[in-house]
Amino acid sequence: MKVSVPALCYTVQNNLQFVAASHLGAALLQLLYQTKTLSTAIFGVIILSKSLRCNQWLALMVLVAGVVTAQWSQQGAGGELAKGDVMTGVLAALGVSICSGFASVYLEKILKGTPVERGWISSCGKRAKTKVPFVCAVYSSFAPPSGGLS
Repeated sequence: MKVSVPALCYTVQNNLQFVAASHLGAALLQLLYQTKTLSTAIFGVIILSKSLRCNQWLALMVLVAGVVTAQWSQQGAGGELAKGDVMTGVLAALGVSICSGFASVYLEKILKGTPVERGWISSCGKRAKTKVPFVCAVYSSFAPPSGGLS
């Protein structure tokens, strides 16, 4: 039940990515998606009660500004910034960053706050053992025939 919140956030994030991609060009979409780092840091401060020093905040701002500048310079003059309603695309892209940052930090809080149970580890081990034959079967069905040329 605890992981339903991040799961819902990731579902919303995926849907917002489609909305943003249908309204924005690739260059602008990538520019706006770089705010994910900043939103994750903000949610880390709020939810996990982490404290960041001034130089860490400055480093985050410089990182975001540097990535935005690099992406903007690579975009060039011929890139398409928008394919539809720009405001809808920008809001959707920012929603992607917020959902992603929140879900990541919330999941970290859940994982750090929950003691690891021996039964859970055993269950994962058993599941992994059953997946190995399945993966081998799938791989062999897609592997090219080794009989040479016919």
